[in-house]
Formats: sequence, C-alpha cells, structure tokens
Amino acid sequence: MGGRALVLAGNVSARLGELEIACARIDVQYDEMANVRSARGSGGVRAKFRGVQASASTLGLDMKKRTLSLAGRVRVLHGSGSISAESASLDLTTHKLSLTEVRGSIPIDVPAPH
Repeated sequence: MGGRALVLAGNVSARLGELEIACARIDVQYDEMANVRSARGSGGVRAKFRGVQASASTLGLDMKKRTLSLAGRVRVLHGSGSISAESASLDLTTHKLSLTEVRGSIPIDVPAPH
C-alpha cells in the first residue's frame, strides 16, 4: 500500500473545497492516484473555513477521518468574537468545530433602547 510524500516549504497555501490553509511548511502524504491522505503543517498556520478564521502553531489533516486538527496557541475568530484554545478539531463532513482548554469572549449585541 505504498504511499508517497511531498514537502512544501516557504509561503505555502493550499485549498481543499471551502477550506483554505496557509503556513511555512506542509508535509503531504498521498497515494498512487495523487489523492492526499494526510498533511502536517507548521510555522504560522492560518486556516479559513466559511467565514471562520483560525491560527495555530501546527495543523494536521486526515482525509480518511475528514478532520483538520490545530494545536498550539489556537485562536479562532468569527465576526468580532475570538476564542483561544490549546487545540481545535474541525470535522470537514459535519462542519463542527471542537475546542479544548478554551478561553475567550463573544460579544452579544444589545438592542438599542426605544
């Protein structure tokens, strides 16, 4: 079941459907048909998905499980709210974002008095 590997370094950016990734280095594992099986990214990791932006130290992409994992000083921005976490995982099938060791705030709009 031999696979192949590819290392991309520099100002690397990649797109998988609606998911956009940028970082300094990505190590990609792919199969004989050039389908990405997994990837590991490091160095100023940034990701965007459906209006949500995230940054982290590292990322892991597992195409079999269809998950994106972020680790190390994770920061998630959505609208004017931000959340920090130790790690985050995005299920690319359900679009559910899970966070661990969370800190942050989300502003709640208060209606103007009448």
